Amino acid sequence: MDIKQINTDDKVTVIHVDHFGLPSVEFYPKEGFAFVSVAEGPLPLWKASGNESSSEGILYFSTDALALFYLEVKSQSGLAKKCYIKVMGKWTEIAESHFKMFFDIDRAAYSPSQLEEFATQFLDHKVPDVSSVTWLLPTTFGFVLEPHYECPLQLFQNDSPFIMEQSLVGPVFGKIYTPRIDFAITSVSYKDSLLWSMDQNLNLCSSVWFYFKGEFGSLLIINLYNFNTGFYSHLAFKKDEDSFVPITFKEYQTTLMKMTLAEYDVKDVMCYKDGFLRMRDFAFILKPVLAIVLIVSAVMYNM
Repeated sequence: MDIKQINTDDKVTVIHVDHFGLPSVEFYPKEGFAFVSVAEGPLPLWKASGNESSSEGILYFSTDALALFYLEVKSQSGLAKKCYIKVMGKWTEIAESHFKMFFDIDRAAYSPSQLEEFATQFLDHKVPDVSSVTWLLPTTFGFVLEPHYECPLQLFQNDSPFIMEQSLVGPVFGKIYTPRIDFAITSVSYKDSLLWSMDQNLNLCSSVWFYFKGEFGSLLIINLYNFNTGFYSHLAFKKDEDSFVPITFKEYQTTLMKMTLAEYDVKDVMCYKDGFLRMRDFAFILKPVLAIVLIVSAVMYNM
């Protein structure tokens, strides 16, 4: 199989399709054939070992920086899912959880060089494990694959091994809850209150975002995907004393914009010490602040 192939021929069926809103390319061998190697032109990607073969491959994000490729490989031991990422002109096999993380990155927010630098650091093990990494990359609201397993989410008391929890540090503070690949969140609770649960139309939760900043309080958004209709939807909440109350998506967007544009002060930073952030997160906030202080001090001194 050559993933640069555009059209179907007498050995390979090529299908251009949208996967959760993303242009993708599916590859299937014609009857009587099986894939025993995968390449991108002269660039190798996978080669069968022993009695291995493949009958399905999916290419995401064309062959650009951080392109992803999913391959199902059959052998005597069963079916294996293999995931690959293209970084610095080479294809590298990665874990399914890492595949999901790279799939969810909002690529429009970053240049190809920024994406490749992040991926290179990650693959060189300069970034912590995906389950605890503090990352600043916004994500989409979709699933990589249709999930087969369910897991509930208890906000701020998450002890599920199937839900990743990351700190969000930047223009706003926050937490991001994302189910691992093959899983979906089927209910979201805060203390004794049930905020959302799965209905009969296969609305599944792909991520939950919690934002907070100073006088603006806290926001919560539950991102849903319906596998029957293919539509995304969102439920927005604002924290009112000790509970979350529903708000419109427009109210959510307006408040989040105000949060993003507002400046930090010392009280903001110190009041977020209550378990939401770690010391390494404070370093991210304080480094640019200290740099500005030093520049202003130097200007004042020269005057």
